[in-house]
Amino acid sequence: MPALLVPNTNTKLDDQQRRAHLVARHAPVIVSACKSEGEREAAVRALLQLVSVPATRTCLVLMNGAERAAEAILALC
Repeated sequence: MPALLVPNTNTKLDDQQRRAHLVARHAPVIVSACKSEGEREAAVRALLQLVSVPATRTCLVLMNGAERAAEAILALC
Protein backbone atom coordinates (compact mmCIF):
# COMPACT_ATOMS: atom_id res chain seq x y z
CA MET A 1 0.00 0.00 0.00
CA PRO A 2 1.63 3.27 -1.06
CA ALA A 3 2.02 5.73 1.80
CA LEU A 4 3.34 9.19 2.57
CA LEU A 5 5.67 9.26 5.58
CA VAL A 6 6.20 12.61 7.30
CA PRO A 7 8.90 12.03 9.91
CA ASN A 8 9.08 14.17 13.02
CA THR A 9 12.55 15.76 12.96
CA ASN A 10 12.17 17.51 16.33
CA THR A 11 12.93 14.52 18.49
CA LYS A 12 16.09 13.97 20.48
CA LEU A 13 16.14 10.18 20.78
CA ASP A 14 14.01 9.00 17.87
CA ASP A 15 15.49 9.29 14.37
CA GLN A 16 12.22 9.07 12.47
CA GLN A 17 13.74 10.45 9.30
CA ARG A 18 16.31 7.64 9.16
CA ARG A 19 13.67 5.01 9.88
CA ALA A 20 11.34 6.45 7.24
CA HIS A 21 14.09 6.21 4.63
CA LEU A 22 14.81 2.62 5.70
CA VAL A 23 11.14 1.77 5.16
CA ALA A 24 11.26 3.50 1.76
CA ARG A 25 13.92 1.02 0.63
CA HIS A 26 11.48 -1.85 1.05
CA ALA A 27 8.01 -0.40 0.58
CA PRO A 28 6.23 1.90 -1.85
CA VAL A 29 6.39 5.04 0.26
CA ILE A 30 7.27 8.69 -0.23
CA VAL A 31 9.24 10.42 2.53
CA SER A 32 8.79 14.18 2.82
CA ALA A 33 9.02 16.84 5.50
CA CYS A 34 5.93 18.50 3.96
CA LYS A 35 6.98 21.84 5.48
CA SER A 36 5.90 24.01 2.58
CA GLU A 37 2.97 23.95 0.22
CA GLY A 38 5.34 23.04 -2.61
CA GLU A 39 6.80 20.11 -0.65
CA ARG A 40 3.32 18.86 0.22
CA GLU A 41 2.12 19.10 -3.36
CA ALA A 42 5.25 17.34 -4.68
CA ALA A 43 4.87 14.57 -2.09
CA VAL A 44 1.22 13.96 -2.95
CA ARG A 45 2.00 14.00 -6.68
CA ALA A 46 4.76 11.44 -6.11
CA LEU A 47 2.32 9.37 -4.06
CA LEU A 48 -0.19 9.49 -6.91
CA GLN A 49 2.56 8.23 -9.23
CA LEU A 50 3.12 5.27 -6.91
CA VAL A 51 -0.60 4.51 -6.91
CA SER A 52 -0.68 4.47 -10.72
CA VAL A 53 2.26 2.04 -11.04
CA PRO A 54 1.15 -1.59 -11.13
CA ALA A 55 2.19 -3.41 -7.96
CA THR A 56 4.94 -5.97 -8.34
CA ARG A 57 3.51 -8.00 -5.47
CA THR A 58 0.08 -9.53 -5.27
CA CYS A 59 -2.21 -8.59 -2.44
CA LEU A 60 -4.53 -11.09 -0.80
CA VAL A 61 -7.10 -8.39 -0.07
CA LEU A 62 -8.24 -6.28 -2.99
CA MET A 63 -7.62 -2.62 -2.24
CA ASN A 64 -9.26 0.40 -3.77
CA GLY A 65 -9.82 4.02 -2.96
CA ALA A 66 -6.15 4.94 -2.52
CA GLU A 67 -6.10 7.03 -5.68
CA ARG A 68 -9.28 8.88 -4.66
CA ALA A 69 -7.85 9.51 -1.20
CA ALA A 70 -4.59 10.86 -2.67
CA GLU A 71 -6.54 13.11 -5.04
CA ALA A 72 -8.58 14.43 -2.11
CA ILE A 73 -5.39 15.17 -0.19
CA LEU A 74 -3.92 16.92 -3.24
CA ALA A 75 -7.05 19.04 -3.52
CA LEU A 76 -6.36 20.33 0.00
CA CYS A 77 -2.86 21.52 -0.94
